Amino acid sequence: MKPFFLILFAVTLVGAGCHSTPRTTSAELRAKHPEWPSTVNEAVTKILAGMSEADKFAVRAKKKDELIAYHHGWGTGIRNEFGLWSGNYSLLSDCHAANPDGASLVIIEAVWEKLRVQLPRESSWHTADEGTFTVEIPTWLQKQEVHPIDSHCGEYRSPWMRLDFDELYGLGFTPEKGTALHDQFARKFESTPQGESSKEFIKRVGNRFARFKVGDGNPGAFVVDVYIPDKRGGYLSLWITYPDPADTETALRIAKSITFKK
Repeated sequence: MKPFFLILFAVTLVGAGCHSTPRTTSAELRAKHPEWPSTVNEAVTKILAGMSEADKFAVRAKKKDELIAYHHGWGTGIRNEFGLWSGNYSLLSDCHAANPDGASLVIIEAVWEKLRVQLPRESSWHTADEGTFTVEIPTWLQKQEVHPIDSHCGEYRSPWMRLDFDELYGLGFTPEKGTALHDQFARKFESTPQGESSKEFIKRVGNRFARFKVGDGNPGAFVVDVYIPDKRGGYLSLWITYPDPADTETALRIAKSITFKK
């Protein structure tokens, strides 16, 4: 007589085999839903084609163990739109996942990995002319359309980096305030050795002084922040954010290239 646990194990295997999930999507469903991807690669391609640069930047900035935060919202959309709850067994099988919840995470991680790949970047740089100042930037940073209200602001983006600036004169920022900050930065520059590899330092920019800060920005991102007061009653604030700390050198090169026209 066989031991009871062996009989139970055999019954379990038979039951599992009788209710196994099909490995491919039926021809009927495939004809009805031609938009469903059949593989993880197809799903990733579809998702990337519809993502904005801002969304790509946000996902790329995440750590892998933070991607679970997308389970609801983005993950729900993947499960619904790609038919993971509706019979798209080809995609479920290619994900090597036990259920649609696990499959959607596999797809999200694949998108993240694709975005994290260090694609070849052009090494050429050019001068971005912003009217009152210029800055040297890589050609892969593209200018975005913005709609300022009461200041001169701008934005440049790429999958690897984002540059923003805000230049303001007036609106409560008086010449007295500008002069006070200018003099404060000047005293620090003249009295203390400024190591440009440190987290914060002062640098002369023409006849002005700029405060540079290098460190963490939003969660999962790094930032180089530049603040330059003007004794005439204004300032330029420029900040560069990026998810890969290896890009700090590039961000600093951009920030240090600021040149005022007057």
